[in-house]
Amino acid sequence: MRLKLKFLIISVCLWSMVYGRWSSSFAQEKIAAIVNKEIITQKDFSDFLNFMRMQMSQEYKGAELDKKMESMKNEFLEKLVEDRLIMQEAQKLKIQISPERIRERINSLRQRYPSDTHFQQSLKAQGLVEADLEARAREQMLMYAVIEEKIKKNILVTPSEVTEFYHQHGEEFVTPETGEFESLAADQKDAALSAVRDLKEGKDINDIANGLSLSYNKVDLARGQLKKEVEDIIFGLKPGEVSDPVEISERYYIFRLNKFNPPQKRTLIQAQEDIQNYLFNLKMQESMEKWVADLKKRSFIKII
Repeated sequence: MRLKLKFLIISVCLWSMVYGRWSSSFAQEKIAAIVNKEIITQKDFSDFLNFMRMQMSQEYKGAELDKKMESMKNEFLEKLVEDRLIMQEAQKLKIQISPERIRERINSLRQRYPSDTHFQQSLKAQGLVEADLEARAREQMLMYAVIEEKIKKNILVTPSEVTEFYHQHGEEFVTPETGEFESLAADQKDAALSAVRDLKEGKDINDIANGLSLSYNKVDLARGQLKKEVEDIIFGLKPGEVSDPVEISERYYIFRLNKFNPPQKRTLIQAQEDIQNYLFNLKMQESMEKWVADLKKRSFIKII
């Protein structure tokens, strides 16, 4: 189902702040923002950017990462302010997070890296230590707990809403046609043409692959995975039929269709769980935006 949601307002990264009232100890630091009776210093913001850089380095590298970080600076500061507001709500509710749950979260983050050495090196590169992660994991979990209490438990998706969505978005629940194919790949067109002749004569596909030094594979393809002009050739085959050589990425491929499955529409029963989750997340997003906007409206916020 090709349905997309906007990114949730709450940060997906682990993040923390040291909270406290305005005091003379902060007077020596440049202020980035003020949120009610708390402040975000430039150092706080720099630490946040470093941690976000660590998170985003999983997807972006080098100059591309630098460009992405620079383009999102204002968005990151806004995120920091929103997180601070949510944390202030957590303080009001006096929510507690157990150390065991925090360790589980850190171990989950560690598993994203090939080894513990890579994990520690990534931390060091951003000027962080594991204790920083533990503090930030605690605060992220506090924010989730607040959202659970203030928003999530109040969201309801009714059966009639699921049914209505299904009928209004019927095209989203049609699965594309699929086929089970065997393929041979050759570097030279002459070898590919020779393989086509042998296949049409009934020779074994594995013997052909070995005799001509071709790559053999059995593949399941669905519409939308290859270029349309290539798919039109492949899905135009009948069971047992062999295609002419098809050039893909400077190699020549021959396909033989074994099994074909026409497009099918999922039933309401088959789709209802996905629809339920989508509508729930959509309502969650809308409620979250409204709630945070209300927090901002009731708060003193100044970006320096």
